[in-house]
Amino acid sequence: MRKAIRAVIIFVMIASLMIAQTLTVYAASAVIYVTADKTEAEPGDTVNFTVSLGPVSEMGTMQMVLDIPEGLTYVSGSGKLASDLKNKLGYDYADFTEVSLMINGMASTADYSSDSDTVLCTFSCNVDDGFKGKAKVGLSKLEFYSCKTWEDHTGDYSVSRAVISVGQDAAQGGSTDPGKSSDPGKTSDSAGSSASQSQSETSQAEGQAGDGNSEANGSAQANGTEDRSSDDTKAETTGEAAGNAAAERAEEEHSSIATWLIALAAVLLIAVIIAVVFKKRRRQ
Repeated sequence: MRKAIRAVIIFVMIASLMIAQTLTVYAASAVIYVTADKTEAEPGDTVNFTVSLGPVSEMGTMQMVLDIPEGLTYVSGSGKLASDLKNKLGYDYADFTEVSLMINGMASTADYSSDSDTVLCTFSCNVDDGFKGKAKVGLSKLEFYSCKTWEDHTGDYSVSRAVISVGQDAAQGGSTDPGKSSDPGKTSDSAGSSASQSQSETSQAEGQAGDGNSEANGSAQANGTEDRSSDDTKAETTGEAAGNAAAERAEEEHSSIATWLIALAAVLLIAVIIAVVFKKRRRQ
């Protein structure tokens, strides 16, 4: 009987360790948020951004680069790490590199873990003159490792980008086609009604040329609008793909936990059956 009890205890210990390991792997997933102090801006405005890290575990090293899109310009000298970040993370060093716009750091003794958000960095961007559309600010070149095992955890991190709409109201309000505001040919005809036929024909030719140029300009503007819409659609598609990948990764992790729990329950059930059978044989 004692042997059976010992066997059950051993199985329970093994099961507990396996569950703890599975939950630790699941907790390693984290989201890095890039947020802005405004969602709408105009050319010439300054937008302030914050980079923060959601709940995380086993983060022994970090690396990320600010991904600033066309239409925004980084304000030189604005990038600053959060106050006392190095000590909060327990890292040997933590830096923001002005030239490459990189945030990086590393620990040598212990990984960083936190159940709450951690502010990493703040920076600012100016909206470029003449820009209209959506600017999506994020992060690129991510690298995250555990300093204990040197296991690569980069795949467990995803980025939530900040979206700034620039000049959207003006763009939606419509624009006047410069080629349709006036008809040079008609103006010339009415102004020169007493002129000779040759002068009238010359004015009409100039009017037709003006209409052709106006239509070309209108077509170019339409093409430019379509190109910006296409770029926005591609960016949104990329964001959706990243979100879908993160959701699939979370679903796989949940499935893995469920599989482990079922397997452990089966092991415990077998252990109990063995203990009962052993006990009956001892009585016989």
